[in-house]
Amino acid sequence: MKGRHVTSLTLTFCILTTFLYRQVSSQGLVNTTNGTLSGIREMIGGKPVHLFLGIPYAKPPVGELRFKNPLPALNWTGVRNATEFGDTCMSASPVSPKMSEDCLTLNIYVPGDVIDSGHSNVTKAVMVWIHGGAYRSGASSEYDFRNFATRGDVIVVSINYRLGALGFLSFEDATVPGNAGLWDQIQALMWIQDNIGNFGGNPNMVTIFGESAGGASASQLSLTTASRGLFQRVICQSGVATAQWSWVAGSYSIAQDLGRLLGCTTTSKMPLLACLKSVDAEKLISASRNVSLPKGVAYAFTPTIDGVMFTSPVTQMLQKPASDVMQHFLSLDFMAGFLNSDGGISLRLLPFDISEGISPGLLRGNFIPEFAKDLSSKFKDFITEKLLDVYFNASADNITTAMSLVDIFTDTAFGVPTVQLLASHASLPARTRGSSHLYYLTMQPSFPHVIRDTPDWFIGANHADELLYMLGEGATGRFNVTFTPPERLVSTAIITYWSNFAKTGNPNTPASLPVRWLPFTSINGSYVDIGNPVEARINLLPKRRSLWFQIMQLIATGGTTPHTPMTSPTTPHASAASSLTSCHTVVGLFVFFAVHTCSALFKSETAV
Repeated sequence: MKGRHVTSLTLTFCILTTFLYRQVSSQGLVNTTNGTLSGIREMIGGKPVHLFLGIPYAKPPVGELRFKNPLPALNWTGVRNATEFGDTCMSASPVSPKMSEDCLTLNIYVPGDVIDSGHSNVTKAVMVWIHGGAYRSGASSEYDFRNFATRGDVIVVSINYRLGALGFLSFEDATVPGNAGLWDQIQALMWIQDNIGNFGGNPNMVTIFGESAGGASASQLSLTTASRGLFQRVICQSGVATAQWSWVAGSYSIAQDLGRLLGCTTTSKMPLLACLKSVDAEKLISASRNVSLPKGVAYAFTPTIDGVMFTSPVTQMLQKPASDVMQHFLSLDFMAGFLNSDGGISLRLLPFDISEGISPGLLRGNFIPEFAKDLSSKFKDFITEKLLDVYFNASADNITTAMSLVDIFTDTAFGVPTVQLLASHASLPARTRGSSHLYYLTMQPSFPHVIRDTPDWFIGANHADELLYMLGEGATGRFNVTFTPPERLVSTAIITYWSNFAKTGNPNTPASLPVRWLPFTSINGSYVDIGNPVEARINLLPKRRSLWFQIMQLIATGGTTPHTPMTSPTTPHASAASSLTSCHTVVGLFVFFAVHTCSALFKSETAV
């Protein structure tokens, strides 16, 4: 979500230079539809892995192509050196000194000797990584997939896509429909379909996976027929399309404000577009940080309902399970999950010192009542009472109170949207149903959190911490950490579960693990707790999810039954779709409140 997980420009640059100056032991040549590539061969843990970096999958989206959907890549003659990453896409939070609009490249990690032999009778599963960063920052070069590819015995492809205004500007009509960044992802998947077989990959065994905005992107791609046939499985890590922060409304007003900041004085769409196309890319990205946000919008430049890729909001899609797009979604194998303290990323929104925690009186007396009022003035007192009952202990100290706020952030921005979408995938009527699996990562890391400004008192796994386990020990740059024995087991579990799922749709096979991960259903609520130890469990966080489920129903119906016992969120019911709509609204209000309102609430309380 927020930013790109506070990475150091210097550390990330080390990733680039590590590959740039690496001694190449031997080369493999691979033919593609655009020309021949020469890569890098390395040994990781005694196993060979081939790297092909910085491969263009689309024509550079510059000049008149700015803001437009991507076009196929241009061909080249001779052998192209694929031994260093391409430029990262323009970003308000740069992760590399090599940044430009000409950034639509991908990287391929191929385990084993397929490249050396030139052919193979057994093709490998393919996993396509979509990076996070709130749709406005990040880069594929941040992630070193050599360990993951060799240990999981899968081909990994990581992709760049346009970010911020360059990727998600929209005029809410055909002038600039929006979603160019998602169309980039689809163009990359099309290139993979055409070429991955030459790298030893199976184009009919493709899994898209991503974290935060990358996870939300993966689920958004699964909810459009524009991606049909490009992948069969989806893994969403701490981000799904039912999270309000993954969508924007009022895009044209945002575009107009961006034009105003850049001196584009026209109010007509075509002249405004011409002006925005003529502006220097760095100035455009810099100005985009200061645009005004409509109420209920968390981020200015994210996917939007464009009438082409998406014809209706996700909540409306879920109310029509017989539709073509929903039957496509239900046919995919779907894995999703979140971290027990994912909401820690939102602590940075608080405009005061939290090094010693947060005053209990401040939250009980100010934050929660105001939040409840923002959700529903009619049921303000009831919602306040329930939130305090579920999340706050009357005798809590500052640190316990702060972690309670983290729990609220976690549930509203990640937990509730994830479980609700997975429950729909598992329970809505389907002609062909894919598998559904839920995980919950609880491992407290011994190393610094990926979110570098995480307070010392923080408990649990903060947003993006699972990336360290996923990439494994020895990954380059900021992900280079040393694990404790329990952390090593967690890393093995993630790599094995993920790669198994990519191969079969079942995280338990072909490679075996001590803990069997049962499919999620709306009846049993099965999930795997990835912690110390890894355990199979049922009915995740029942009290907290039941609270939000009741609030959803209450607001959706305008009912007068605040004292009705809470309904189990894992029990199927006729009003599931309307409840999901309410969930979307509630979470959206919370994110808006957290971003735009808590600052005013707390300004006079900084000394508490």
